[in-house]
Amino acid sequence: MRFPGHNRRLNGFWWSRSNRTWRIFDPLNALTSLRYLAALLGSIACFVTGCFTPFNNATTWTASDGKPVDPFRMNQERATVFVFVRTDCPISNHYAPEVERLFSTYRSQGIAFWLVYADADTTGEDIMPAIHDPDLRLVKKAGVKVTPEVAVFLKSGREIYRGRVDDRYADLGKERPEASEHDLEDAIKAVLTGKPVEKRKRAVGCYIPQ
Repeated sequence: MRFPGHNRRLNGFWWSRSNRTWRIFDPLNALTSLRYLAALLGSIACFVTGCFTPFNNATTWTASDGKPVDPFRMNQERATVFVFVRTDCPISNHYAPEVERLFSTYRSQGIAFWLVYADADTTGEDIMPAIHDPDLRLVKKAGVKVTPEVAVFLKSGREIYRGRVDDRYADLGKERPEASEHDLEDAIKAVLTGKPVEKRKRAVGCYIPQ
């Protein structure tokens, strides 16, 4: 039994029921079609399983030493922390000691850190590796809105945390004597121990014009 419209092969020819004609069977064309089909199926499977990541591309940023870098291609660590800052933002400046402490504590444990200057003209004394993002490409990729705000990406390129460093600032103008929740450090510890990470915590700071 054949399905309606099924083509039938006879002595090197194919009978096409759709237009009732004989066509020459070309093995080379058939093999080429199978290769295209295999490539298409492979691409679909790759997309579904996540082997394409949004950051594995040739995009680069300028490091503080003037050289082009792609921190996602360089990422051989367990996770990468991007700390978005502006030197003219008082809240960003207040967090410099805490960010430097985290950098010093976890850089030897497989956690990479980058300061990201979210404007064109910012320069400063870098306490860790730094890149400039004048056109806000990295800001938009990470989804950050203010400075200081952090984004943590796994080696695969997947963002697992975005938000505040800690809860020291309840709101603009409302600063606690000290933080009681250390969200960035908790996210880093979760990566190191293989535990789930709470993905979002609202950051308080200076808005990034976009």
